Amino acid sequence: MCRYVYVYIFWMYIIFLCILKCITILFFAFIMNFLLLLLLLLSFNINVDNYMMVV
Repeated sequence: MCRYVYVYIFWMYIIFLCILKCITILFFAFIMNFLLLLLLLLSFNINVDNYMMVV
């Protein structure tokens, strides 16, 4: 009985690690996309401001 419990815990641990890895990868991808979007918006705003100054 004990052996089965250990195997069960082992598999649960592996599944948990896989899920955690997937979540972290998705989370980092989301943050990177968000930062890129923010950077694009900021550069766009700066361009608009410069354009307004010129005009």
